[in-house]
Amino acid sequence: MAVRVSDPRQVVAGAGEAVVVVVVALVCGGVWGSGSGCNCQRAENIEAKERLSKPQPKEDISARATEKIDVDGLTDAQKMKRVCHMDGAEIAVRLGSFVWASDGALSFGRGDEGVRSSEKTRLVQSSSGDFSLDTVTGDGSEMKLAYINDIFFLKNGNGHWRVSRDPAGERNTFRTDALAVWKSFYDLVQHSLVVERTGATTHAGRPVIGYSLKVPDESAVAKSEGQGVVDGPPAPIEVPDAGLQPAPEDDDVRRKRIAERVSQWSKRARPAGGSGRILVDEGTGVPLLVDFEGVMLVGDGKDPARLTVKLHQALSDIGKAQNVKAPEGAIDEIVRKKMPVMPRTILEDANVVPPLPRDAGPEGSAKGSKKATPAALPDDDDG
Repeated sequence: MAVRVSDPRQVVAGAGEAVVVVVVALVCGGVWGSGSGCNCQRAENIEAKERLSKPQPKEDISARATEKIDVDGLTDAQKMKRVCHMDGAEIAVRLGSFVWASDGALSFGRGDEGVRSSEKTRLVQSSSGDFSLDTVTGDGSEMKLAYINDIFFLKNGNGHWRVSRDPAGERNTFRTDALAVWKSFYDLVQHSLVVERTGATTHAGRPVIGYSLKVPDESAVAKSEGQGVVDGPPAPIEVPDAGLQPAPEDDDVRRKRIAERVSQWSKRARPAGGSGRILVDEGTGVPLLVDFEGVMLVGDGKDPARLTVKLHQALSDIGKAQNVKAPEGAIDEIVRKKMPVMPRTILEDANVVPPLPRDAGPEGSAKGSKKATPAALPDDDDG
């Protein structure tokens, strides 16, 4: 019995893929069911199989996509939030077809230490609903995906293209996440963001309304608040005997301390200056361009953590025909052969290990029973 995997989360699982395949095989009775003669299955297993066999859901976004956006009133925080939180599926319905490009970079740390990240993304959306997405990070890592003719294609790094029916609608999640870089930072600064209308202009041949974006510099407040924080690194343990080393912090205590400290970051974050602009399409309310550079300080100690963000994203070729092609060489399905119930028989028949006595069960070798036929090992389909 071949086991077919259609869930893209199983396909992208990397090293854990074999484990997922084995679990699916057991659920479907591919290994145990063939020898036990019992067709009983638990309710949750039946439901899981039904989810894999159902066609992908058609998300109902008609109400959101037809809602009128007050593009002249985005100085109101709730109206601006509505625009900045527009997801990929709604944008596709409102605009039909477009090309979306984003280039962002951020750094986070204290002093000279910290992490830096950058990402470039390109989304091509056709009016038919097909789209392709290509994301490249600063270290050269790449993720590609495409949704074409109701088939979802995925590719990570140097791996092969994989195909799925997309039974749980992951395509929409991937697309929305790719478009949500500005949304994520907006959520951090919206409480202090100053929005001013700059007037009507054009972008990509379409009439838009422009707004300036500014955040104040409250770095002095963050530094002051950080002075009173007491959940920072633990104080050194004093040891009377200078020849003894301080006792190390227990791992569980350390993890708990760090988790509690990180959970307070959003409350302790203060804007440290920033500015930019946003252009919103007059007809649809979709943000067609966002430019922003800003800084935030997290007052969680005497030396506040610093988050710096630089972002540019823009839509172009709106309403123009986009030809999104299926990737060449995509693997249609991942197929695994049934694993042998008694793999030792293969080694015994090859005289690698001595045979063991068996009972008269289905695979037994007792008197009157037929010698078990060794099953074939599964093929390696990585190629």
